[in-house]
Amino acid sequence: FLEVTPDHPLSYSDYHHSVIYPLRNFLTLATGASIVPRNVVGFSSKCAGCDQDQQDGIQIYYKAKGAALDPGKQSVATDFLFTYDDIKDHFPDALQNWFVKSEPLSDVIDLYFGLFYISPMYLHLELLTLAQALETYHRSMHEGIYTSEAEYQVLEQAINQVIGASRVDKSLKDSLRNRVHFGNQYSFRKRLHLILARVL
Repeated sequence: FLEVTPDHPLSYSDYHHSVIYPLRNFLTLATGASIVPRNVVGFSSKCAGCDQDQQDGIQIYYKAKGAALDPGKQSVATDFLFTYDDIKDHFPDALQNWFVKSEPLSDVIDLYFGLFYISPMYLHLELLTLAQALETYHRSMHEGIYTSEAEYQVLEQAINQVIGASRVDKSLKDSLRNRVHFGNQYSFRKRLHLILARVL
């Protein structure tokens, strides 16, 4: 068992969202397998002066939603990204860091770990989901623009004047203006290269 003591009262719904969900994702990251709690027991703090051993545990029944678990699959250490032994010397810090970063990266986490908790999908859809997760991660951590918005606005206006003066079809003009409007943002290819450059 892992004991978690909130510093203020929580409903089970809030507890699940703020504690169980990020903890389960942390373990999924480590093991590469979908994780759900098998047993949840709560203890009341109303018994002033009682040791926890003297308190009666409250069994909590819940439904594990959206878990595509394979009961026949056995994880082995070689499948793990890391084990407890790898981080035991700084386990509290690693876990705290994960909880702190889970909230601002919630969109990335939902995309990535969602692949572990839904029924298997087509391979190309998994690839698209992972690509979206990577792009969302980079957008969350880095601004991802070539120059300042003020400088680019001047450039965009100049390009749009040239586009407007051309004799091409209006639909093509609209398409070009749309591309120019987002032209200051890094492409997915560049974002991917920058991510890989940090880890390789």
